[in-house]
Amino acid sequence: MAAKIPDRHPASATVKVAWVSGILEVAWTGRVDGDAVTRALDDARRLVGDRQLTRIVVDTEGVTGYELSVRAPSVSFLQFFKSRGLTEIVAVMPNPLVSMFAGTMRLVTKVRFAIYKTRPEAMRYLAERSADAAAE
Repeated sequence: MAAKIPDRHPASATVKVAWVSGILEVAWTGRVDGDAVTRALDDARRLVGDRQLTRIVVDTEGVTGYELSVRAPSVSFLQFFKSRGLTEIVAVMPNPLVSMFAGTMRLVTKVRFAIYKTRPEAMRYLAERSADAAAE
């Protein structure tokens, strides 16, 4: 009987999907695998329903790593939001490797990513965009 090689980095992600000040936010913490992305998508589908939205916040500040299994569910995640009118993701991504993955997703889905290293920077950007929209 062959011995199973233990996973040195088991996935242990939590995900939170919630409306915050009128914008849908998705935040992961821990080591993220495809199941965590799928859970986020399921929660988002329930919360969004048939609504249209142009922007969401994706927060990966608490992420410690990713499994390769995130690729396919990430495309489905982005395609769902794109089908609801998404044109921009405001992302909190302090890890440069995660930002590179976001670049790949941007090419696949044609959704703009505004990437910030900290949550306050991302929230400042959103406030500026809201002020610009209100002035138009």
